[in-house]
Amino acid sequence: MFRESVDTFRRLSLSEMTTAKPLRLKIVTVQPGDTAERLASHMAVTDRPLERFLVINGLDNGEALKPGEKVKIVVE
Repeated sequence: MFRESVDTFRRLSLSEMTTAKPLRLKIVTVQPGDTAERLASHMAVTDRPLERFLVINGLDNGEALKPGEKVKIVVE
C-alpha cells in the first residue's frame, strides 16, 4: 500500500510551487470532553480528517483521549 502511494507522487509545476502552502502540525492539550472527532474537525484538511488525526497521534479508532494529554493537529 505504501509503494502504491509513493507511485502517485509527481513533480510540482512552477505555478503549483508558488501557490502551495505547507501544512504544519500544532500541539494542543486535550480538554475535558474533547474527542478525536472534535479535534479532527478543527484540522486544516478536508480529506478524511479523523483518519489523519488518528494516524499522526498513533491512536486507534474509538480510543478515548485523556484531559491534559498532548496531541497533534494539522493547521495551515
